[in-house]
Amino acid sequence: MMTTHRPSIIPLRSLLALIAAAFLLSACEGESTESLPNTSASASSVNYTGPAPENDDVQAFKLAVWDNLATQDKCGACHNAGGQSPTFVNEQDINIAYAQARTVVNLDAPSQSEMVSKVAGGHNCWTSSTAACVDILTTYLTNWAGGAAGSVKTVELRAPTEKDPGATLTFPASSGEFESTVYPVLTTYCSDCHTENGQTPYIASSNGATAYEQAQSRINLETPSASRLVQRLRTDFHNCWDDDCDLSADTMQMAIEDFAGLQSPQTVDSDLVVSKALNLAEDGLLANSGGRYENNIIALYEFKAGEGQTAFDTSGVSPALDLTLSGNTEWVGGWGIALGGAYQNEQNFMVPAGKAQAPLQIARNYIPS
Repeated sequence: MMTTHRPSIIPLRSLLALIAAAFLLSACEGESTESLPNTSASASSVNYTGPAPENDDVQAFKLAVWDNLATQDKCGACHNAGGQSPTFVNEQDINIAYAQARTVVNLDAPSQSEMVSKVAGGHNCWTSSTAACVDILTTYLTNWAGGAAGSVKTVELRAPTEKDPGATLTFPASSGEFESTVYPVLTTYCSDCHTENGQTPYIASSNGATAYEQAQSRINLETPSASRLVQRLRTDFHNCWDDDCDLSADTMQMAIEDFAGLQSPQTVDSDLVVSKALNLAEDGLLANSGGRYENNIIALYEFKAGEGQTAFDTSGVSPALDLTLSGNTEWVGGWGIALGGAYQNEQNFMVPAGKAQAPLQIARNYIPS
């Protein structure tokens, strides 16, 4: 059984129960009214001793943005006093830092700030996930703009960049080239099961046309390594031959690459009326994260990384309660992770139950003394 977890927030009052339950990722309801502990001080924090903020907005900027970005591991190594422009983490005068920051932010739409787009482009991300850096920085700017004071999280809608569809590889009508490349691998290693006398899909059918029809949805001509026929071997360890799943997957991938290499990119028929070249992964906007109260939170998991072993805490609260994924865990579409029970794989290796946990030494920072 797999349990799927979607974007979650953690208020302070749930922390003790969360730690006891190995940081269960259930979404929290309602608005917390408890104050957060002071967790901003750390070994890498910067002690500001310059002139006082000139007004409340400068003070809000300092608390929400400057205090979080002035450290050496983020922006303090470059955009400080005497550093490169804009000096928005000037450690000598917060008012100068504020004026510089105003030139690269959009407080009406924080996610569209130049500061955010710069990080989104790969500039000085302080985590292993650019998406996490973008979300955290957006949180800082949103808090500066007043978004953290009893506000409801909203979804910012914006038009994607228009792109014309390009040439793509398409499956030929005839199965001949498939039968000379991929089909021999399938009939050699998959015919014990995947024929009309066995189980679907009939990718090793004695009829080449049938096998071709059944295999097309499991072949990615543009990215052969992403083909389901390859991933079934490399990731799922399904029916590998010679007790070597990597070699089996490589053999299948090379066969698909040979098949794809015989195809020529096809452009869209000029007589057709087509939409622009948009796709969910790059241009889509998941609108499932709005409507939540996010004041006084200590952790926020939006699961946007989509890969790797870390679910990043994008609340902006320091130190971050990043979750380490282990065991039977996988990323799922629509921003989420699925945690499954323990099982024994086809190589007789016991895969433990899936877990998502934050280091206890960091979690202790949030336990009231």
